[in-house]
Amino acid sequence: MKRNFSFLPAAFLLLAAAPAFSQPAPVVLPDKSLATTPGNTNNNIPFSWYPTRYQQIFDNKDVGPANIFQVLQMRPNKNFAKPSYGGQMVLLEIKLGNTTVGWASPSSVFSTNNPSPTTVLAKKWVLMPKFRAFAPGDWQVTVPFDRPWPWSGKNNLCVEVVNWGNTNNNKIFTYPLDAVSSSSGVAKTCRVYASGNPTASSGSVGRNYGLIMRFSFRPDGAYLVDYGKACPGSSGKGLLLTGKEAPRIGQPFTLGLRQAPANTPAFYTIGASSTNWGPFQLPLDLSKFGATGCALNASIIVMFGTKTGPAGTASATLSYPNVPSMVGASLYFQWLAVDQQANGLGLITSQGGRAFTGK
Repeated sequence: MKRNFSFLPAAFLLLAAAPAFSQPAPVVLPDKSLATTPGNTNNNIPFSWYPTRYQQIFDNKDVGPANIFQVLQMRPNKNFAKPSYGGQMVLLEIKLGNTTVGWASPSSVFSTNNPSPTTVLAKKWVLMPKFRAFAPGDWQVTVPFDRPWPWSGKNNLCVEVVNWGNTNNNKIFTYPLDAVSSSSGVAKTCRVYASGNPTASSGSVGRNYGLIMRFSFRPDGAYLVDYGKACPGSSGKGLLLTGKEAPRIGQPFTLGLRQAPANTPAFYTIGASSTNWGPFQLPLDLSKFGATGCALNASIIVMFGTKTGPAGTASATLSYPNVPSMVGASLYFQWLAVDQQANGLGLITSQGGRAFTGK
């Protein structure tokens, strides 16, 4: 079931973006000219595909001198920039690595292309938000890393994305991201992928073709990414927190729930922290209250109630305040649902969701 709320508690206005500071310049690949020029094709692989293992190699000269990357960003293809595309969560893992393999001569063997990868994003759910109108500088899809990754400026860059599943029942959904293609070699990138097998050792090679990617040290876009753990319900599955739109000031933001019991009371919380709630450290273990394996993953400023439908889903559309000081701030969400058969407390919890606010 779905409910609509507009929220503007005074506490939210106290959330301000972190102060700006000098940072390494963003890098647009495979060519810096693509920062202001759209690509000539589109690509759904790997972010909206079946569970897939994917690599893309970029030339050292295009990546540039030593830098620090903490964010991967992409944008829609100019011909598909409309809200009919997107709004699914994808279970992602990302690994970056220096490689001596060149973009013009990739191997079909993943370990050859990326022999010493660093996992910059451990497996977690990331929102592929609904698109809005295209602008070259509007990097609408933002994927934050767990930690900064230092690019040495040496060799070439291999970007590896492992798609473990999605909220479209692990089936393909249409999400045409901006890409480049050229038979003459000016695309200066390549892709290697194994569709349907995220643990494959080798894949198909596509030369002179690939996604346009932007690497930054600091996010300047909106995103929703999960953290923490859900606890199992009586069905054996945990509650799954989802989203549709990127969290932006002055815009609606849909918070969704999946895998809950049918026709049961459900509650979602909005908070300002994932580490503490007043005197309590988060996550707060609820086992001592009877909810074995369950935890509060987000602080609670406000809580709203609703009810799941026959499919065990629910959603709430929130109206983000049009407050510029919220840009760059994070809000934290979590779902709870009644499940009398799950544990002694009769309550189960979802993972947490961090919504980084953009404009």
